[in-house]
Amino acid sequence: MEISNGSLLFDPAECERKEVRNASLLESFTALWKQNDGEILRFASRYGVLELDEANAFYPAEDRKTRDALVGKGEFPATGCEPLARWRSYSRQFAALLAIGAKLHQGESGDPEEWKVLMPPDGLPGVRSVNRQKHYVELFIWESVLHSNLRPALRWSGDRATEPGIVFGFLDTGGLFGALMFRLMLAITKVDGLAICGSCQRSFTPAARARRGNIRFCEGCRKNGSAHRISQRISASRRKALKRR
Repeated sequence: MEISNGSLLFDPAECERKEVRNASLLESFTALWKQNDGEILRFASRYGVLELDEANAFYPAEDRKTRDALVGKGEFPATGCEPLARWRSYSRQFAALLAIGAKLHQGESGDPEEWKVLMPPDGLPGVRSVNRQKHYVELFIWESVLHSNLRPALRWSGDRATEPGIVFGFLDTGGLFGALMFRLMLAITKVDGLAICGSCQRSFTPAARARRGNIRFCEGCRKNGSAHRISQRISASRRKALKRR
């Protein structure tokens, strides 16, 4: 991997996806737009590339094509050349969304200078109210998610071999861009992650982290008593299992 003529150059076939678990990933990425080329190279060497596809206007490459290439069934859609200008553009847009989101949480409108990063000046008069700005933040996030490969997937191997779980494309389906998108949404919504309710099986945002192996329940199932009933059945099953030993 190297930088040449304002672009990040790499061999797609040799550029393995990294396991992204660094808590400062998003913070580091949103600072890249004002840093030198060497910092972008260091970031990409540590966390991987954005997998931008030149044929797709340098949006992330289509997931199916990338997956086929990873298993030897096709060619990589990525060209192995990602303009640093696009890296800085994504970095600046993510930084603007975080800054605007912070203001909106305080009941204030986002800074016009931040909005200029996301839309042309002639569109700014239409997004002055707080509620209107919240809607536009939704639209920008939705658009970015559509261009990403962020999607839920089942993981039941490796470190999940004994405990299957739902992941959101950090490794096999999403890549770095998907990981950044997911963390951006978590940051704006001010939650640590998503969970699947052990009763209704719907996704929800937990109020606090739980130890691995603990079953999580949404607020609705806690209130209607189904969470308590399931917890009692699980406890009874565990006690029986201990008696058999």
